[in-house]
Amino acid sequence: MTAAKLKYEELYHCLLEELSSIPAGQKFPSVRELMKRYSVGQMTVYMACSQLREEGYLQQIPGKGVFVTDRVAKLNITHEPTLMIAVPHCVSSDIVELAQAMDDLRHRYPAHRLLLQEYDPSLIVPRELPITEENVVGLIVLPSSGNFSLNEVKTLLEYEIPLIVWGWHLDMFDMPSVGTDDLFAGHMAANYLFRRGHHRIGVLVSEPHDCIIMERVKGVRDYCDLHGLELQIIDCDVKRGEEGALKACHKFDEVIKNGLKISALIGVCGGSLQGAINACHRHGVRIPEDLGILSIGGEKITETYFPPITAESLDCVDQIKVALDMVSDPEKMAQKNYYHRPTIIERNSVLDLSSRSRESAASAEI
Repeated sequence: MTAAKLKYEELYHCLLEELSSIPAGQKFPSVRELMKRYSVGQMTVYMACSQLREEGYLQQIPGKGVFVTDRVAKLNITHEPTLMIAVPHCVSSDIVELAQAMDDLRHRYPAHRLLLQEYDPSLIVPRELPITEENVVGLIVLPSSGNFSLNEVKTLLEYEIPLIVWGWHLDMFDMPSVGTDDLFAGHMAANYLFRRGHHRIGVLVSEPHDCIIMERVKGVRDYCDLHGLELQIIDCDVKRGEEGALKACHKFDEVIKNGLKISALIGVCGGSLQGAINACHRHGVRIPEDLGILSIGGEKITETYFPPITAESLDCVDQIKVALDMVSDPEKMAQKNYYHRPTIIERNSVLDLSSRSRESAASAEI
């Protein structure tokens, strides 16, 4: 960081603190006054005031001067140091689970205030967050679905505070991140079915094709190729903003009508998997007798389905704990990336065909 930039940023924060005690509508000190008061150059004052104008705290009125706007009411530098978790404003079992766990998480981090902040889900990452107003000293961002690019990285770096991306792995951008080992999750799902004697497997793609979902699909495909299993990819063609469960229901209707050619189904997302389960009920397809079902993630919501669905637990709350530990401790930030490996929660929604084969072979020998 250059000395000039450091001076400008120091002045910016000093002026921001000063603004918190100035009522809206009052005239702001002139450039010359600020130069004299803070012993800085004209360019430093200009840069700091320009940022305050861009953020809406100051307004230039031609012929009259610079005035403080109503936005200063949002400034509250009395907040405790805050760790913000920014999530898209959308229906998600992961976000619901996180919201329910916030009280317990707050007890775990008594030195900080924890704040769950929603942002526009049409954006992959938030462009504006109340960092200064909420006294945010560490930020965790859950990106919306889409393709993460260098533009999103640049947007996040502009916050200039310790930051962790949750749910995505950004090794290629050298950005700290915490999330599921999605390739492993796909391998695990296919292995679980294979060990139970299922050789004709379907994978339901009921979410937009972001890197997380496609890594899970790739994990299933690679495992099936390696073990000679038949794989049917059932793509529901879900776009950002569309209801995945509805499209999954319609798509699986077609699959059933055309004749079910699989013995087990893997859902890449627990929430939208409900659509395929509804289609099974409508057509009299019994779970697990006619079709075994396994979900990657959504361990809470899948427990409420009829019947309850065996799921890989991604343990989102545990991931957030790791992210909070990292963002609040500079030494742990050096770790850069954390890959969470899921575990299976057994709910008997998949028949063990291998045991049936062994029983049949034993009967034949008798």
